[in-house]
Amino acid sequence: MPRSVEEYSQQIGRAGRDGNPAKCVLYISPSDYTQRKNLETCGFPSRNAILNLLRDIFEVRCRGMDVGGILTVNQHEQVNHSYDKNKRMDAWTIEYVYAALELRFGLLHALSRKESPGEMRDDSKSYIEQYGFNTRLRLTRLAPRDVKVSEVADDVWVEMKNRLDERLWRATQLMQLVSSKRCLALGLAEHFAASLPGGMGKCMICTFCQRSTPAVVSLPKDFEQDALTYSQLITCRPKDAVWSYSPTAEMEPESEDSSDSDPRGEPRGGQLER
Repeated sequence: MPRSVEEYSQQIGRAGRDGNPAKCVLYISPSDYTQRKNLETCGFPSRNAILNLLRDIFEVRCRGMDVGGILTVNQHEQVNHSYDKNKRMDAWTIEYVYAALELRFGLLHALSRKESPGEMRDDSKSYIEQYGFNTRLRLTRLAPRDVKVSEVADDVWVEMKNRLDERLWRATQLMQLVSSKRCLALGLAEHFAASLPGGMGKCMICTFCQRSTPAVVSLPKDFEQDALTYSQLITCRPKDAVWSYSPTAEMEPESEDSSDSDPRGEPRGGQLER
């Protein structure tokens, strides 16, 4: 099952590019939606798991370190760590947390290979040990003791939950599109705030337009409630939070290209304020 209407649109757009007649067939069933929902939610961490991971980083691994210190972490080892007693935290979650700590909060900076201290031996085992699992990060602008771990954990988890809700909402949008008793091309156009050429109400070439009795795609029992829930979460969600930072320590720029803002235009480093 495509993950969203946007992905479905991109996939069907591959047909007919050579100018020859083409057919796009979507095979879908209620169990596909259920499977997609389970895949998205089964590995989602609890807020307590995110908190325990951040405590492990700043209160254990970074204890006694100052700004500019180098932290070496083995993400493979962290995956197998019991941050949540109910389920294991997956590698994607850990990578997401480190990315948030760098891009959103400016607390850590992942070092490139040339920035990593020490020399690398030639044997492949050493290469895997040094670069395969181990990640080196530099503490930036805030000493670990000054990081408000609980506040950062709340913000990271809420952002992850928002992204999860958006992915599930996109899945329900796709099911709504293919299960509606109307022209598929029209529904697809309206999803992108567009219309069919000439304002037509039917494309006359999709399955629903060509068949006198359109096939009805059945929906899972909990789909209608899911669609209502996710749409309300997305609609009622406040606009993106504006993040500001109060730097408590300054570091010299690492290069001429570095600045106090990350590529997204958000300030780096300092104490997080909402």
